[in-house]
Amino acid sequence: ILVLFLHDVNDILLEFTKLNVYFKNRAGVYHRLNDVASNIGCCSFAVSWFWFRLYWFPLKVLYATCYSSLQSVPNIPFYFFFNILLLALTLMNIYWFLYILLLVLKVLTGRVAEVNDAREYDVEDTSRPAEHKEYDHPRNSAKDGWHQRNGIIKDKWL
Repeated sequence: ILVLFLHDVNDILLEFTKLNVYFKNRAGVYHRLNDVASNIGCCSFAVSWFWFRLYWFPLKVLYATCYSSLQSVPNIPFYFFFNILLLALTLMNIYWFLYILLLVLKVLTGRVAEVNDAREYDVEDTSRPAEHKEYDHPRNSAKDGWHQRNGIIKDKWL
């Protein structure tokens, strides 16, 4: 339960930041308050990531599972397996934190003008020809050379 609590606290700030990123341009109008809140949320997310996942998690959870548990119960089944998984989780947290720090540094130094979600798919891909963008009807992949993956019909580019 402690592992879930320490990892889920950051999700609140992440969702707050994402909501403000989405709300800063509503109905074609720019909202400065949401832009400032998304920048503050990004920085507070990085601080909370460090505080909960890189400070409290190793201090409380890893210390309790690696050291204190062997003193209270010497022969714990699957001791090494579960501790290796927790150490791998710590290494992943460190790895992700480096990317979060790079994002925060880009925001604070001004190399990124604003915090945006890079996964947005609102803009159409204009690099492909127009005949490949619109599909009037589903095509048979074996007959016409088109492939269907996850309900999306795609042209096979070989």
